[in-house]
Amino acid sequence: MNESIDAAVAAWREALGQANVVTSAESLDRASTATFPTNASVLAILRPGTHADVQASLRIANRFELPVYPTSRGCNWGLGSSVPTRDAVLMDLSRMSRIVDFDPRLGFLVVEPGVTFQQASEFLRDQQSTFFLPVPGGPPQGSLIGNIAERGEAAGPYGQRADFVANLRAVLPNGDCIHTGFGRFPNASAKQIHRHGVGPNLEGLFTQSNLAVITQLTVWLTPCPQVLKPFMACIGRPDQLNQAIDTSRELLLHRVVETNGIGLWNSHKMASTMGGYPWQAMDGRTPVDIERFPSEPWLIGGAIYAASAEIADATAAFLQQRLKPVTTDWQWGDANDSQNVYLGMPTEHNIRSAYWRKKSGLPTQINPDRDRCGLIWMCFAVPLVGQELVDVVNAVEPVVLQHGFEPNLGMNCVNGRCAHLYLSIIYDREIAGEDERAVACHDKVMTLLRDLGHLPYRLTLLSMDSLPKSRDDHDRCLQSIKRALDPKSILAPGRYDVVQD
Repeated sequence: MNESIDAAVAAWREALGQANVVTSAESLDRASTATFPTNASVLAILRPGTHADVQASLRIANRFELPVYPTSRGCNWGLGSSVPTRDAVLMDLSRMSRIVDFDPRLGFLVVEPGVTFQQASEFLRDQQSTFFLPVPGGPPQGSLIGNIAERGEAAGPYGQRADFVANLRAVLPNGDCIHTGFGRFPNASAKQIHRHGVGPNLEGLFTQSNLAVITQLTVWLTPCPQVLKPFMACIGRPDQLNQAIDTSRELLLHRVVETNGIGLWNSHKMASTMGGYPWQAMDGRTPVDIERFPSEPWLIGGAIYAASAEIADATAAFLQQRLKPVTTDWQWGDANDSQNVYLGMPTEHNIRSAYWRKKSGLPTQINPDRDRCGLIWMCFAVPLVGQELVDVVNAVEPVVLQHGFEPNLGMNCVNGRCAHLYLSIIYDREIAGEDERAVACHDKVMTLLRDLGHLPYRLTLLSMDSLPKSRDDHDRCLQSIKRALDPKSILAPGRYDVVQD
């Protein structure tokens, strides 16, 4: 392996330039660090600056039969950061940071993998655009394409971002290039605005997969509403959560509220984003006794998007009337708030929770990997049915508490039928034994919910091998595709991968 690495590094340096092939021990160690324990090592770091550089890099990897693991900005905190699933050369795409095109009438951006949410938001603001880009709860410096490739979600309409993209330009493991939809045809007028094109569409192969490196795509933007009314209310008792969820389902099904327009968070989740752990009040003990700090068990919030003030007011009155039996303390937010994620303004508010248990407090520049924060995200798809979700909450909470952590739980109503339930396990990696307890907690919750039929819609490095076997020929089909496109298993082996070694 060492001889192959040395020869490959020489070839990569010739192709990319000396400065864009990194082998220093400090840099490799930093890239091999996540917010939970990992086993894989980064063997070298490639920093391609163009689409052609990516092609050349993968062709060299094939020649020397070395695995390459692509990452856009390395901010996949809580899910794996930039650490590969197995020992591999890291392909850092952050230099490819161009906003290639913007259409102010049709509302789309064409971007490269290094473009961040902050960059895109500021670009649209400077253009005085009548569209905005929905943003997730993750870091503003996170990659737009990286989030799409993971099928991440965001607040508000078009929040299921992978459903609102077109014309992916993808480099296959052998260095070949393909475009999805109409993008493969020269001068196709609809390539940026029609997802599927004509004939079989390959787009779905390139998210949550290891079949290609996306070097460019078109993302559709959300029209700015004439009126936005953010809201927040308290759910007074745990037994009222059931009805609140069922009412939310009806509001979404009848389009009173837009998709991704309602979320629910428990008091543990809210506390972790508001400040540090109350070490003194808890006499240094964990987990926190939430009953000692008066708080409502759950909060419900979201935003109303409307074409006029009259429509917004009527919708708000109807929504509040429907939820009134199970909510209290209604608050209507300021649509002009600079931290308003419902208008595509990225914020570090949510990612601050990674420092919940750090006694050193919140740094000026947030970097959970560097600061040895412990953070594991778990993400499940569950039917948007009150009793079913309450049963899941009741099953998960005691498991997390038994392992010594707070059950930081939230739900995003992604449509009128499905909720994304997420759990964050937060701890301090500098405390001996915490890593082991956190991983054990993760494994227990994963097994529990899998056995109940609630599967993850997104995986961490810890859970890549946790899915049940397919009951049909899906896995064999995917194996055939992987072996056809990547016979030497060069690209991110082990990532969302059913091919057995």
